[in-house]
Amino acid sequence: MYKTLHGLVLREVKYKESSKILTILTEEEGKITAEARGALRKGSKCSAASQVLTWSDLTFFENRGRYTLTEGSVLEDFAALRADLGDYALGCYMAELLEAVSDEDSHSTALLHLGLNALFALSRQLYPAKHIKAVFELRLMCLAGFAPQLDRCTDCGECSRVCPQHIPLHLLNRKFIKDINELYGDYQAGADFDSRPPLMDFRKDDCEPSVVYERGGAQ
Repeated sequence: MYKTLHGLVLREVKYKESSKILTILTEEEGKITAEARGALRKGSKCSAASQVLTWSDLTFFENRGRYTLTEGSVLEDFAALRADLGDYALGCYMAELLEAVSDEDSHSTALLHLGLNALFALSRQLYPAKHIKAVFELRLMCLAGFAPQLDRCTDCGECSRVCPQHIPLHLLNRKFIKDINELYGDYQAGADFDSRPPLMDFRKDDCEPSVVYERGGAQ
């Protein structure tokens, strides 16, 4: 069965004398592995479309989950990247990360769009390369499920290590959390965007201010 897919070539490996094994992130099927037979031969219909960091319209023959590339047309080759060794190396680095994060069993168009947007910005020099790299890495971490916790303390202890007065601030923070949970109920910062922090909310069953004061004095 023939299939036409839109895909970004992430990796290529030479196979036999004139063929390649390609890793492609497609819009319709996610990440796939395909054989490009004769791609290294002169005049091949899929030679240009099978280059790394090339966004192409690709036609495959699929048989029992195995893809063979029969022909392709280039939609965007990000040619400017190949004129600068540093930019090309950064583009290949992005492709390696996309390959590592994507899964053949499921696909995410968000990953593909992130890769295409980053390569486009890099090839057109819309922003400094270091900024594009940083934003790409951070966004990729979020899509992979490793978003940094920027809205609350993660109890890493760094605040205590850098305190010029050597105050164990992380222990003080734990004390605050313990008291708040005991007096106002369990609360996890950042876990629910609809819930209000205990110190910014008032309920009839809240303890009296004198209890909080006495508890703090006793400690």
